[in-house]
This record gives sequence, structure tokens and C-alpha cells, in this order.
Amino acid sequence: MAPNLLSIPPGRPFLKTLAAGLLSGRIVETFRYDGDPLALADVTVYVPSRRAARSLSTAFTQVLEARFGVRSAILPKIRPIGEGDEAAIFAAGKSSAGPSLPAMPELERRLALARLAREWRRLAERATGEALSGEPAEIPERHASAAEALSLAADLGALLDEIETEGTSFAKLAGLAPDALAAWWQTTLSFLEIVTEHWPKHLKDRGVTSEAAAKNVWLRSEAARLLTGDAKGPVILAGSTATAPATLDLMHAVANLAEGALVLPGLDRHIGEAGFAAIDRDVSIAAPGHPQYGLKRILTRFALPPEAVRHLDEDLSPGLARREHFLASALRPAETTARWAEEAREFSADALGEEVLGDVALIEAGEPPSPPPCAKPWSGPMPLSR
Repeated sequence: MAPNLLSIPPGRPFLKTLAAGLLSGRIVETFRYDGDPLALADVTVYVPSRRAARSLSTAFTQVLEARFGVRSAILPKIRPIGEGDEAAIFAAGKSSAGPSLPAMPELERRLALARLAREWRRLAERATGEALSGEPAEIPERHASAAEALSLAADLGALLDEIETEGTSFAKLAGLAPDALAAWWQTTLSFLEIVTEHWPKHLKDRGVTSEAAAKNVWLRSEAARLLTGDAKGPVILAGSTATAPATLDLMHAVANLAEGALVLPGLDRHIGEAGFAAIDRDVSIAAPGHPQYGLKRILTRFALPPEAVRHLDEDLSPGLARREHFLASALRPAETTARWAEEAREFSADALGEEVLGDVALIEAGEPPSPPPCAKPWSGPMPLSR
């Protein structure tokens, strides 16, 4: 059985189109809403965040009333998968492997990391002075301010989460920086070594886990549960562009269910084979910044080309379809922009017309936004950043 993958075009309101598509049988062909107020009770929909979950509930209510005249019904089970949310909401229950450890609250983690950051700042300034002078530095010891330490702790926490979410390790960090930054980079690595040696022990002593680890356990537990046939009714995962291994496992499990579907947001169907192939780190260092990069990684997990994905575009007007094509061309990877010369006549202002570009505005930013007044430059060693 082929996995069930769909995409909602960028010209359609995503959540309303998702709700309408499910109710009309366009997403899961074996399921169609028949007016029974209990028909949706067995449906499960995974969405990226709690905010998306609340908005999808509203969208279902609006579509049920507008298209079916239903003012009350049991809505589907709508579950966030944690993008942008505190993963501690997943750690309170049990996974398929048994009870899970509670996740350390973010505030507690930030304060613990800030204490380490203040000590590192003091040691790093002394080490930097010695490296520049070639002899022991005689500088007064100065701890980082609380604001500096908390800011650095936030960046370090984000880095810890990213490494754990992606399933990689700190061992790969040592060779990232070019030789020109070697001295600064070694100072940064010295701090990372302190954290990697002591932080796991601190978590163990506290009897807690990180939020990223808790989310990974929950995602993989959900995937395993679905694959064992525990799901009752249709299961849909919609709106996510996350490419963390645990999230991709859940996507793969959902899309391969008999009544499952993975609904992607705005997959480019005009980019072509060459354009899609160019969105790759091996082809261009800028590839991860392309808006289709996450979607390509998802399709790579399924070993599918973009042409294999169905599009819910039945209600898309010709003007919006032409706009979608125009914007897809404007956002081509740099390696394929030679096609612009071929498309110039097709995408001229006269050819597109008022219907396509009439309400499109162009905003030109003269310069990057200024930092807030309270911010001040970092005067010490190279800060940690994502």
C-alpha cells in the first residue's frame, strides 16, 4: 500500500481546507462525514502546536455549521506534536516502553545553565587574555552579569535541544569552525565540554529528563502505537514541516496506515525535477534556507518525488493558481534561475494581469532592524549561537 500524502496549496486557508477535506472524504477516502454527531469521535489529527490545535477546532466548528448546518458535534481528537510548545506536556503519561521521567522545567534549566555560564565567563576571559599575550594574564576576575548569563544560557539550551532533537552529538562540533576562528572556537568548546560532562549527571541526580528527550520518547511511542494497530478511525498528521528523526518516524507511521494521511503545507508543484534536486546541502550551502527544504526532507524519508503528492486544490481560483506558479518561479533555487529568461514572457505584468497581482504588495527593507535599546554588544569570547 502506497503512503497517503497530500498538500494544501498556499492560496487556500490551511485549517479550513483541512477540515473541509476530511469531512468530504478527500483526505481519507474511506471516511466521509454523514451528519452523525458522533462520526468524528474516532478521528485523530496531529498538528504542530497547541495554538494550531485550538485554531483547527474552530475551523471544524465553522465548516460543520457552514456546509452541513451542524451546530454541535463531537470534534476529532486534536493533538499537538510539540513544535514550539513545552515538551513537558508529553512527559506526564506513559510511553509504550513504560513510565517516562518528568521533564525538567525550562526555568529551572535556564537558571542551572546560567550558573555554569557565569563561571565559564570568568575562566574564558582569563584564557583569552593569556592566548593574546602569550603569558599568564593579570586581569581582574569578573563574573558575567545575570542578564548576560541568562542570555547565554538560553542560547546554550536551544543548542542542547537542537542536538538532542536531531539525534546527533557534541562530538561533531569540534570540526565545524574554520581555522580563522580556531582560538575563539576552542574557548567555546571548552564550555561545551564542561556542560556535556556535568549536565547529564545533573539530570540523572535530579531524576528528570530534558524536554527534547521527553518529546522524542513521546513521538516514537505514538509511532509504535499506531503501527501495532491501536488506532481507531482515521489518523491525520497535518501542517508540520519538522524534519527531526522522531517526527519523521511519526509521519511515516501515519501516512502508511490504512486510514492515515500526511497533509503537507504548500508543497511546490511547479519547481520541476531540476529545481527540486537543487534544494540539497550537497548542491548548495544555502539549501537549508529555501522554503521547500523541510518538505523535501520529508519526501526523501518516503523516497517519493513531488509528483506523487495529491493537492487539495479543487476550490483554487485560476488567478490564485497563476499567482502560486509565479511565486514558485521567483523563489527558485539559485542554480535554476536561468529558467527566468524562458519564463519572462509568461510572467510579465501584462500576461499575469490584475487578477493575479492586483492585491500583491512589495515591501523593501532598507537595512536590518536595530537591536532593542537595552541590548549591548558581547565583549567577551565568542558567544554560543544556533
